[in-house]
Amino acid sequence: MINELKPGFARHKGGWADAEKYLWNNHMVGIHWRDLPSANRHDYERTQAKREISNINKFAQNGGIIGASYRSITKGKMLVGKVKPNSNIIILYFKNGDLKSKDKINPGESIDNNVSEYHPIIKSLKLQDVKTVSRDEYGILFESSIRPRSWSICKWPSAEKHLKNAFKGEKLSLDVNSLTNDQLEVLCEEYLRIVNPRYTGLARIGGTTSDVDIIGKTKNHIIYAQVTFGNKEKVNKKIKVLNDYSEHKVIMFAMKTSKPKHIPDGVIFLPIESVFETVLLNPAGRDMINKMLNRS
Repeated sequence: MINELKPGFARHKGGWADAEKYLWNNHMVGIHWRDLPSANRHDYERTQAKREISNINKFAQNGGIIGASYRSITKGKMLVGKVKPNSNIIILYFKNGDLKSKDKINPGESIDNNVSEYHPIIKSLKLQDVKTVSRDEYGILFESSIRPRSWSICKWPSAEKHLKNAFKGEKLSLDVNSLTNDQLEVLCEEYLRIVNPRYTGLARIGGTTSDVDIIGKTKNHIIYAQVTFGNKEKVNKKIKVLNDYSEHKVIMFAMKTSKPKHIPDGVIFLPIESVFETVLLNPAGRDMINKMLNRS
């Protein structure tokens, strides 16, 4: 059942601290937007509001495992809990910081009430089997690189393995497949440091350019590298991009099974399984991996 539920993220941005405190204490997640008792996306004008109302409806309908941040309460902890499929949207009416009333509606429905005296009116979901997770226990769930940006509630596929293991109280297996894409890039750059102590990064890992994930240098070379969990087709596309940097040292980090039959001269293919094992043998590297996988 748990494995079938989609991962989600909820961010409570502040501005209504009393309501946020109520959500934290009662194991709920919620969004505000307008002071309307409505889960009908067509009652909202802004595109972001429509999308987030749609998201909360989908979690109510289909269920989910949600990691929720409450920044006015704590920055070092979050709640991880389950939304049951076929849940109600719970409308919470606040006034002067106190909860005055609440209603239950089906996803996509609205209530035609006089609610002008209430602020904020929160559209919320109840979490079940909630775990309070700390930064020390599951640090990756607190990383800005993995948390969705600018969303109050949304899907969170990049954290699925970590989120579900936190919910179940389990550790991830000591395996390269347990890493997220961002963590894999960090792993590969750490490998470059381990095999060549003179390696120095020249740019932020990932996202610095659209072409490469890692840019660095050794004593004799500038290094450009691509990193992926992708299949052969994706690897081939990335290798074509690396060809534009062929005057330097270029590396393709990917799965063994994704290695193309033909690799152009000048492109070094390194299996990420072997990279993982090499970093694991290094004391500092092993410590890094254990922290990434919440095993320390």
